[in-house]
Amino acid sequence: MTVTSDFHTRHDWRTLAIALTIWTGHFIVAWLASIIFPDQPIARWIAAALTVLCLAALYLLWSRKARPPLRSVAGLGIALSAVGVAYGTLPAVIG
Repeated sequence: MTVTSDFHTRHDWRTLAIALTIWTGHFIVAWLASIIFPDQPIARWIAAALTVLCLAALYLLWSRKARPPLRSVAGLGIALSAVGVAYGTLPAVIG
C-alpha cells in the first residue's frame, strides 16, 4: 500500500497542539470568569471577547502558509477547536 501524501508532518501535529491549546485556554479563562463574577454581565463580556479572540487566532492558524484541508490532522484539530470554543461560550452568554 502506497501513501501518496504523508500527513504525519511536524507542522500538522504542531498546528493540532496549538489549536487544542487555544481551546483549552478559552475554556479555562471563560470558566474562571464565570466563577469569579457569578451572574454578572462582566463574565459574559469576558467570554464573548475571549471567543472572538480565540476564533480569530484559530483562523490565523488555519490561514498561515497553506490552508490545511479538513481531511488532515491540522484541519480537523482546528475545526474541532473552533466548534469547542463556540460551544463553550454558549452557557456563559445564554445565562
